[in-house]
Parts: sequence; structure tokens; C-alpha cells
Amino acid sequence: MLTATHIPHIPRIAPHDHNASSLAAVWKRDGSVQRVAIAELLDNPALQRWREQPSITIRECIQASCPDPASCRFAHFIATTYVMGPPPVSAETSGHAPTFTTSTQSVPFHHTFHHVLPPPPASGAPLLPSASTLFHQLPLEAFLRHHAAFSQSFRAAGHLPMHFPHGMNSFPQPLPSTDPERTCNLCCEEYSNQKTLYTCDQKHNTCSRCLAQYILTNWRDNRRASSGELRCCHTGCTSRPLTTQEVVRLVTSKAALEVYIDHTNRQTAAQCYAEAHDIVLQESTQAAADVLQQKQLQKSMNAARMCPHCQFGPIDFFGCDDLAQHHGEERNGARTRNSCPQCSYFSAAIQSWQRWDGVVRSVEGSVEQWSGEVDDIDDDDDEDDEYFDDEGSEDYNDDDEEDEYLYYDDEEDDEDYDENW
Repeated sequence: MLTATHIPHIPRIAPHDHNASSLAAVWKRDGSVQRVAIAELLDNPALQRWREQPSITIRECIQASCPDPASCRFAHFIATTYVMGPPPVSAETSGHAPTFTTSTQSVPFHHTFHHVLPPPPASGAPLLPSASTLFHQLPLEAFLRHHAAFSQSFRAAGHLPMHFPHGMNSFPQPLPSTDPERTCNLCCEEYSNQKTLYTCDQKHNTCSRCLAQYILTNWRDNRRASSGELRCCHTGCTSRPLTTQEVVRLVTSKAALEVYIDHTNRQTAAQCYAEAHDIVLQESTQAAADVLQQKQLQKSMNAARMCPHCQFGPIDFFGCDDLAQHHGEERNGARTRNSCPQCSYFSAAIQSWQRWDGVVRSVEGSVEQWSGEVDDIDDDDDEDDEYFDDEGSEDYNDDDEEDEYLYYDDEEDDEDYDENW
């Protein structure tokens, strides 16, 4: 006949929980963060810490066989697990055997695992009643607490199966945190070096290891869409994203840094491409308007010239085609300059100046100055006379007859004007 061990019921929700359907953010072992009803979590320090600060994310215990889930700092799910009863041991080794409470059989005999246990000792010591066929349907936490008291005797008896690793290994009891400012809110580890913790604007602490694990889990192979900015790992946190300098300082994992840099570069390239695409669309429209404007200017100023040295234009020469004749001449308080305003290029023959291409070029910025036989205009009137009067300055006069010869009269028609050009 099969028997079952009776373990007192473990409360799932504390008496002060008014709403058992409240959701807590839990960072699970696989790296994902999910909202879980607190009814599915064991009432331990992790859940109590969440009740005090519902905005934090609690982390699931990474130990599959935690020795004391009720006192663990990490979250534990309440799960119904089928486990096997204690193996047969001798009375001399184990001392007083535990007391079992019989109940109705809930599992058929052929579903037991008595064939997995090693054979009983040959000393003929009395066995526990139906110990090799015991099979219980217990919560995992209750099973672990039940067997913790007998782990030493089981180990000494040599009948602890390999599928009970919790009896062979002893884990240190996690101590409660004494300094919340130095404790990571995800792994609940306390760090003496404050530089290994990142504190966001909402006072959430994240250690270097949890940050690296978050990058590897969510950013590798673009598993989760993001804008390329690494933010606080806590669910619902609206703090500013971490800067690149902060990530490089905090994350010490080379693999996590490679994933972060690669992901950031891809996001930056995509953003630059989108911005460049918008600029090209805008410039294409502007370029078409500029071409149309150039054609219109060329038609309206078909006689304009431009500098062959720096392509400055348009330059509108009027009068005779001998530009040296009046170069530097002062009339009505203004001096005539037939050189390029930008690079000071000068040529006496108008044919040396190129036809204007319709592009308006400004004189801003530095331009290589033209160095030719003709220098810039000097302010000395005696030297200026040499440019436009070979017979001396005394022959130069400013009468109306000379003006009529040098400049086109308004009465001349357009045909003579074009022929002189």
C-alpha cells in the first residue's frame, strides 16, 4: 500500500494582500521580463520587497534547488511537483525515522520510481514502511524543507539518488541587504564599490552583470526592437537612456560590449540613411529650381561675362572693349575697376573673359589671387595714368567729346552695341 506525506499548507498570499491578481515584474531565468500575478509567487523577502516598492523588478532565483525558498531574496514560483519519498535507511545511521501520515493512494504503483533507488543495505536493518514505493504530490518548497533535516543521514547511508542534488550540496543562506543604495534591485546583491552600480533617475539600481545580461538577452540578433538607446532595465521606467560613456564604464563583459556597439552602429546607420534620404529629396527640388533660375538669368544677361580664373560672375562690362582704357579712372568721385572683384584677375581684351554660365557665385571666403602682368590698382594718380594713356597724363582730359568716344551714347541702337561686343 502506498502512503503520502502530509505537509502543512504554505500560504500563497499574505493576509494584507487585498488583490491577489496584482502583477509583479519578474526577471526570469531565461532573461525575459514578464508580469506575473503575485498569487503565483511564494511569499518570501523578494515578494515583500515588491510590496514596499511595486515599481521595481524582482529577479527569479537562478538555483533550481534553492535550500530555503521561503527565506530567499529572490522570487520563487509556486509549482506543484511530483517527488519521491525518502530512500530506505538503517535505524542506526538515521536515528529516529520521520513520522509519516497515511492517506489515500493518488498514484498507481507502476508510476513510482522505486527501480531508480539503489538496493537496500544487506545488514538486514528494518526499513521504513513502504519507503521504496512512496510517491507524494507536494509543493516543491515543502519537499525541500522536509528533506533538509535528513540530508546528513541520507548522505551517510549512501542511498541518496543522483536526482536529488539539493541533499548533496549546501548553499550559503542569502543575507538580507543592509544598504539599499548599494544593492542591485534585480539580483539583490550588495556591492561595496558604487562604480559597479548604475542608478537611474528613478533611483533603480542595476549592477554591471545584470546590465550585461540584459544586453546579451534582448539586443543580440535584434531579438527586441529598440531605438538603439539602452535604458533602465526595470519595467515602466521612464528615465533617460544611458550614454555610451556610462555603458563602457559599467559593462565589463566583452561579448556584451560587442553586441551593444554593433547594435548601436546599425541604429545610427539607419538613422543617418533616413536623414540623408530626406535631404536628397529636398535638394533635388531645390536643384531643379536653381537650374531654371540659371537659364532665366542667362537669357536676361546674355552679354555678361565671368572671370576665367575663379569663375566669378556675372560681370557686366559696358562701353568699349578696351578694358585697360578706363581701368582705374576716377569719375564723379568713383574709381572704375575692370578687374575681377574676387581674385583681381585683369585682361584688357574682353574676349579673354568667358561667357557667364548663369551661376551666381559670391565673393565670400578666401580665393587664390590672380598674379599677372597687370597688378592691382594703385591709389597714386601718376602711376594710374600709365595704364590708360600712353602719351602721358597731361594729354588726358574729361571733356564731352572723349566721353562720347569711350562710352556708348544712349541714342545708339542695339545692333551697334552687339557688334562692338
